[in-house]
Amino acid sequence: AIMRRVGHRLRARGATGPKITRRSSATSPAAPVTSPRLMPSPKSIGARLRKRLKARTTKQAVRAATIRKRVLSLFGSLKIRKEAACRRTWSRWASLSQQLLGVGGDTSTGNKVTILTCGSTAFRKMWDAIDQATDSIYLETYILRLDTTGGRTIQRLNAALERGVRVSLMYDSVGSTLGRGAIGASEPIEKLKQRGAHIIEFNPIFNPPWNRTHWFVHRNHRKLLLIDGQVAFCGGMNISDEYCGPDLGGTGKFHDTHVRVEGPAASHFALVARDSLLEAFGGPGAALPPAAASLLRWVTSTSSSPSLHSSSTPASSPARPAGQEPQLAREEQKENQPSPPAAPRPPPHLPSSSSSSSSSPPPSPAPSSKLLHQMLDRIAQTKRMWNAWKAASSSTDTDHHQLGPQPAASVSRSGAPTVAVAAAAAAPSSALGAVASVARGGGGGGGGLGGETHAEVCVQVLAANSWRNVRQVQRSLRLSVQNASTRCYITSPYFHPPPSLLFAMTTAAKRGVDVRVLTSGDRCDVPLARIASRYIYAKLIKSGVRIYEYQPATLHSKTVVVDSVYSFLGSFNFDRWSYHRNLEVGMAVLDPQVTKDMETRFMDNLRGSREIKADDIEDAPFIDRVKSTVAYVLATS
Repeated sequence: AIMRRVGHRLRARGATGPKITRRSSATSPAAPVTSPRLMPSPKSIGARLRKRLKARTTKQAVRAATIRKRVLSLFGSLKIRKEAACRRTWSRWASLSQQLLGVGGDTSTGNKVTILTCGSTAFRKMWDAIDQATDSIYLETYILRLDTTGGRTIQRLNAALERGVRVSLMYDSVGSTLGRGAIGASEPIEKLKQRGAHIIEFNPIFNPPWNRTHWFVHRNHRKLLLIDGQVAFCGGMNISDEYCGPDLGGTGKFHDTHVRVEGPAASHFALVARDSLLEAFGGPGAALPPAAASLLRWVTSTSSSPSLHSSSTPASSPARPAGQEPQLAREEQKENQPSPPAAPRPPPHLPSSSSSSSSSPPPSPAPSSKLLHQMLDRIAQTKRMWNAWKAASSSTDTDHHQLGPQPAASVSRSGAPTVAVAAAAAAPSSALGAVASVARGGGGGGGGLGGETHAEVCVQVLAANSWRNVRQVQRSLRLSVQNASTRCYITSPYFHPPPSLLFAMTTAAKRGVDVRVLTSGDRCDVPLARIASRYIYAKLIKSGVRIYEYQPATLHSKTVVVDSVYSFLGSFNFDRWSYHRNLEVGMAVLDPQVTKDMETRFMDNLRGSREIKADDIEDAPFIDRVKSTVAYVLATS
């Protein structure tokens, strides 16, 4: 409206022209004839107004920053604000721990957890576990290639079959059939079938439409390995040379994160495997072939917990004969009917024998209040560790983003939780342990930590099956991110989160939480996903989120660390495919040592990354903005 008024006045002035006074030639010399004033163009008018508006905005921003600085200096120093933020952290997580118990995943304590970021170390530990298996092996993966790494894995499965171990293998049809080294109807797979292994191809792409159990876009993205119901591996590593290091015959293309779990949580992963088996044959209530029914009973007997879709208490039931598959289907359908929400389930425990034929009933589960107290002990231990760090530190940190304890190298613990907490309370400085600075590698295979084992860890096994409205992973991540108090570090190779997670991140950043996102850089294996991510960079950066792109290798890790208390590892990406379409698995850890280890690894990854600034997005060419918009629409559709 202002520009229109100015234009009207200028046009009116240009039409009339300047006022010229005429004088007689007798009294004064002739005055020079002046030309009418030229009318400025609307483009120049807009440029002048934008320049003035920008100068005024800059002046207001400088004034606001000065006022904010004066207010902060008046109402508290950096040290006071750090202590206040940490007090909010402990009180918030004390109430949040009960909400996390109600997410739906099975929670247990007394687990041994090993974080693996080196591909060679991860495959060595998985192969050693397969070689040491005595009862059962269950392998579930999205990508299975017949290359060096895949061939060595299949050889170990064949050796396990010769020892009398039951072997089951499930792979996704799209991830394993398409691309180089696809398995298809290969000879190694046929040999496994002939020797008695259960081979399941999830949602085959070459099935006719009338024989298809799921839509084509519904895929199994889980990576899971179960050994005897006592040891479990999960994370982001598939069975391929791209995830294994060069010293074992791989390429080390991907930088990924895997985790080894030993303890009660390993039996909880059997519920996730059970859910995958049901979905492979059409979901709960579907008629199962005899071989699949016996496999389902075997996997169910590995865990003493109820199914993912049931909220009832665990009950031991005898194995059914092979001729009762219809009855099994009816019971599965009855079990998976929706039920009213119930109180959080206590953590079940493993039976004394790993064999499913044990006649002794499982021990009675511990009350949920005891588990809640154990989780609160973990939070209290984190608080004591921060107090010890504050007392031992001689220099004051000047970075206002780093509130609370700084990441340090992980130190393994041993003994019962009460002993560890008592030792931390008696001697806070000893709770920090001996900090070991170890150089970490960037790629999937060359170098890196072998992984330190953390004992007495509280683990919650989470699953995602949006087709059956099982959203344990999504709920846990949303609760933890939106309730963050000091920091939130997210690693995801494909980053275009759904609105709920995006809102949680931006809201936390606006509250002053240090939210950082590490995603794929120039070596991204899916260029369309990287282009689509840039569409939301401007909104995130404006909210205060700091975004980094990993450069040394192709990033494939999926982790979340919040407030030095909560950490998540699994196969879940921050994209619409994982949120709405894929089967996913992960684990949430509430332990100070594991979380400090994860924070240290995240900070190490930032050293080889490039931070994206607001100027990088604003100065991007117009054609790049169009590409990111189109790619985002395609990626989120």
